[in-house]
Amino acid sequence: MGWLKWSGNMRSYLARVHMVEGSAFLVSPEIFKLYVTSTTGQTGDEWKLVQKGFEKLKLHRRGNEGVNIWTIQVRGPRRTRKVKGYLVDNPTEIFGQSVPEDNPYLSIVTQ
Repeated sequence: MGWLKWSGNMRSYLARVHMVEGSAFLVSPEIFKLYVTSTTGQTGDEWKLVQKGFEKLKLHRRGNEGVNIWTIQVRGPRRTRKVKGYLVDNPTEIFGQSVPEDNPYLSIVTQ
């Protein structure tokens, strides 16, 4: 999971890893595509293997009826939008002991 730490500034508009309601949120599939592109230069479907590997770790929260992907609402100054991704209930799996605060502009959409 250490590879997630390179993802950059948590508060950045384009950040791929956020804290929301006490959980880490990984924007998917962007986080996996970015990782594969930055480490191998590949731009095809290789990211799907990385995503499957992440799912096999069983670190993410499963929703109703076994759903893996969650919807998060992003409230900005001019508009609100939704993004999808994985929630990791134990953010120390990603951040170690330096877990950042929740992003106040994000909220989990009820499954």
